[in-house]
Amino acid sequence: MKKLEILRKNRVLKELTEEELQKFSEVVRERHLPGGAILFREGESGNSMFIIAYGSVKIMKTSKRGEEEIATLGTGAMFGELALIDGSPRSATAVTVEKTDLLEITREDLQKFFDEYPRIGLKLCLAMSRLITARLRNTTNDLLFIKNLLKSKTPDIFE
Repeated sequence: MKKLEILRKNRVLKELTEEELQKFSEVVRERHLPGGAILFREGESGNSMFIIAYGSVKIMKTSKRGEEEIATLGTGAMFGELALIDGSPRSATAVTVEKTDLLEITREDLQKFFDEYPRIGLKLCLAMSRLITARLRNTTNDLLFIKNLLKSKTPDIFE
């Protein structure tokens, strides 16, 4: 796995210079997992985020009907970043779909990196904020679509 090459392609990390990316790559760990491996479970404490170098990961959420797939993420996707930001329990379960190579960044390593390179840390925080903001906007649009669909099918619910 060519760590720098994978990091270079990640949209959050595109704002870093080659030198900054090289420094950041030193805190990133490689993980190689078979299909069906559970990375983390909903409700567990989280202390790391991941970038998929190769393969795919299924994100599952518990509902009244059991575990439901909410997304399948492929090569290049970043996930688990909320655990780094707020330290809250995992909001979903992540399971590899096939043999998957990941890059992992732990909260502890990221904090040390930010302490040593605060300017790069600020760039990363802003880039991650943009990613989370984009996801929030998409979720808002999805909720509005669902609300309008429900209104058209069952208007009396919204009276």
